[in-house]
Amino acid sequence: RESKKVLAYSTISNLGLIIMCVGINTPLAITAAIVLTIFHAISKALLFMCVGVIDHSMGSRDIEDMEGLVRRYPLIAGITVAGILSMMLVPFGMLLGKWAAIEATSAMSGFISPLVFILLVIGSAATTVFWVKWLGRFFSVTPGIEKIRFERFSFLYHSPLIVLLALAGIFSLAVIPFYENFILPAVTAFYPNVVDTSTGFFGSAVGLFTAWPLFILLAVALILVPILFKPKAKNLSTAYMCGENVSTSADSFYSVADGETKIKLGSMYLDTQFANPNLDTGLKIVGLLILVSMLVVVLI
Repeated sequence: RESKKVLAYSTISNLGLIIMCVGINTPLAITAAIVLTIFHAISKALLFMCVGVIDHSMGSRDIEDMEGLVRRYPLIAGITVAGILSMMLVPFGMLLGKWAAIEATSAMSGFISPLVFILLVIGSAATTVFWVKWLGRFFSVTPGIEKIRFERFSFLYHSPLIVLLALAGIFSLAVIPFYENFILPAVTAFYPNVVDTSTGFFGSAVGLFTAWPLFILLAVALILVPILFKPKAKNLSTAYMCGENVSTSADSFYSVADGETKIKLGSMYLDTQFANPNLDTGLKIVGLLILVSMLVVVLI
């Protein structure tokens, strides 16, 4: 639930992916490691600062307390949402790095390559789950909440966030010249170049990562969707809350014996299950065995 802990665990996950790419030790894997390092630094710095601003604004870093943040603090919420999306969605650089990592892993030979690929897929899927859960709290709104009111713009708080978000977007949009001028010289100092950028896209032997066309599609979607699918007042209705709504309250319903029950939104965290010390010890042992087995295979 603690947002900075989520960011810290996410950092550990991405550092593991970077080290995995270094361990694969192919030109494309090293390229992926450098791309991930750069874009992760930008996006994660942005998110850590966003959480700090949220903490100062509402007095809590608990993800559960961030319910409806897009209405209460729409400016910082919008920047945070964009930062989260830059960690996992097209066409941002983090996804380019993960795409290159998957390409490099699929080209591996040997009996250990399926295990590495499975670990990569599981790790990427797990990170997507907690990002989406976090986004869900931002957009979860209890019926009857007040209208959107933009918070006061603070130069010292918001300007660094806007700069970092702009850097994430600019570097992702201009990833080809950025790669050719900064990443490629570092890679070719020790490895041959295996990335084809002659088409204006990031290409390998398997396929292409098309950055700027994806940005165009994203921009068109962001512009057209609100215009074409804007809800009209006559189409809006009250939320169904698993019972007859209370006429005098927008966030209550009648439950057992006609008792009024106030709706409460929340996420499932399985705190009790994962707080079991035996489970924690078992997972540590399994993780240690996997690390030792992979080290033994490399040494053999």
